[in-house]
Amino acid sequence: MTDILDVTVRHTSDDTAVVTVSGDVDLHTAATLHTHAVTLVAQGVPHLVLDLARVDFVDSTGLSTFIGLLHTTRQAGGSLRLADVPDRLARMVTMTGISELLPVHATVAEALAGRAAEGTPARAGRAPVPAADAGRRATAVPRTPGRRVSRRRCPCPAAPGFRPGTRGPGLTVHKTLRETSTGAVGDDGPQGIQDDR
Repeated sequence: MTDILDVTVRHTSDDTAVVTVSGDVDLHTAATLHTHAVTLVAQGVPHLVLDLARVDFVDSTGLSTFIGLLHTTRQAGGSLRLADVPDRLARMVTMTGISELLPVHATVAEALAGRAAEGTPARAGRAPVPAADAGRRATAVPRTPGRRVSRRRCPCPAAPGFRPGTRGPGLTVHKTLRETSTGAVGDDGPQGIQDDR
């Protein structure tokens, strides 16, 4: 292991750069990689490809640095990709589950192609809603003038097929209507919507 980490940067577009790392990414050197990458993001280059072909060793600190940079790039509307990962490191990335979070590519060219095909990534943690679902959600609870409609789950033990902690058969949805004009409150009881699938 060595305390020296060589980091070089190659800009491939206005918002994308390839960061080539040479040496060990560990407790003593991970900060060097972090500083270079964060500086790029701050300069308006949020899409990064880490070229790890010349990396000999990565410890837990190095892996944590990868995850931290992933969050940094995503918060800036960008992305982080690993490319040309050595076999030993590739096995570690897979075993630790990092490959579930970070795209891993065989070559830098493949990583750049993936970035180009991806375009501008959606905000992390938000998946697009299908049009059919969007329409269903919009019309599921019609609004009535002068009334406020609310729904709450009622895990009634008496409901047919009820199983605690599940959303299976017997889930009853009660509908409460509040007359906003008079202040009167009425409860329709269990005659609301039932999901007996």
